[in-house]
Amino acid sequence: MRLHRFTFGALGSLFGLLGVALGAFGVHGLEGRISPAELETFGTAAHYQMLHALALLAVALLPPGRDGKGGGVA
Repeated sequence: MRLHRFTFGALGSLFGLLGVALGAFGVHGLEGRISPAELETFGTAAHYQMLHALALLAVALLPPGRDGKGGGVA
């Protein structure tokens, strides 16, 4: 079913947008306001957010499962 592909694709896109926005905020908005260690932690969190967004997009690109639903999930 296309709905699954659309859902995973839309969520992956939204989470990717959020990851970029949070990463930019961390670099430009928090620099000088928090310690370098905290800034590094924030950067790691934004990086993981992007990895999860890419994983959702990858699921959206999987071929249909045996039951015909998109995204390779039952």
